[in-house]
Amino acid sequence: SPLCAEWSRSRGHWPGVFRWAAGAMLLGTTLLSVASLLAKPAAAASTAASVSIVEDGSERRRWQAVRLICAVAIVYWLTAQQAGSSLVLFAEQNTVRTLSGLNRSIIVGPGHFASLHSLLVLVLLPLLLLGTAWLRRRGLDLSTPSKMAWGYIATAAAFALMGAACLSGGDTARVSAAWLTGCYIALSLAELLLAPLGLSLLTQLSPPQRTSQSVGLWFASTATGNLLAGILGIFWGRWPHHRYFAILTMLALGAAIVLLARLRRIVIVLPR
Repeated sequence: SPLCAEWSRSRGHWPGVFRWAAGAMLLGTTLLSVASLLAKPAAAASTAASVSIVEDGSERRRWQAVRLICAVAIVYWLTAQQAGSSLVLFAEQNTVRTLSGLNRSIIVGPGHFASLHSLLVLVLLPLLLLGTAWLRRRGLDLSTPSKMAWGYIATAAAFALMGAACLSGGDTARVSAAWLTGCYIALSLAELLLAPLGLSLLTQLSPPQRTSQSVGLWFASTATGNLLAGILGIFWGRWPHHRYFAILTMLALGAAIVLLARLRRIVIVLPR
């Protein structure tokens, strides 16, 4: 989608960007409608038999862990939205976007950097799976909360790198695309450690009778993170860029510290 949008935008054809979006949504809706007609309904399970009885104290601790995961998830969604806001503006205004080679020059658009983020997720996923399998064979496998803490550390590293790029000239001039590429690599790794693991951990921690509430709380944290990303974006043109990225770095580090401080309590209440 970033490639399609960039192709239309670079030609000044903004209506085409929205046609791509409308066409993709129509295609997705059609595929889901066909799949719903072909899919066989699952057998209804007895909820009374599936809900386990837990002690009041254990249930309270699990619910506290759920609220903690959702609270720090606000920081994740706040930082994740930068891929479509501040990083796009940095690519447009403060990044050298001309690549030369074989006697040719290619201008790289902001949408191409956004598509790089998606490509890196696909490339890094098998490498991450291989790495976790290697650790598991040696008895060094990390718990899900530990992996999420590393995800926040990777997020902090991504924006710390952008802060360094700004201090190296990116506040007022253009810098090498290598800075932005390194940031996207770290953010892609963070996304793999946070986005899928967060909701999975949430459903594991949630008391059986409060799973729906837990998922609703997760989406509330998503909405809050998106809202805060929009509010923070107001200051992009008012602050030096390095200050903007420094705040994102501190927020991500703060989330990692909070998660690490409560790590043992979360692991204890995880179902075995």
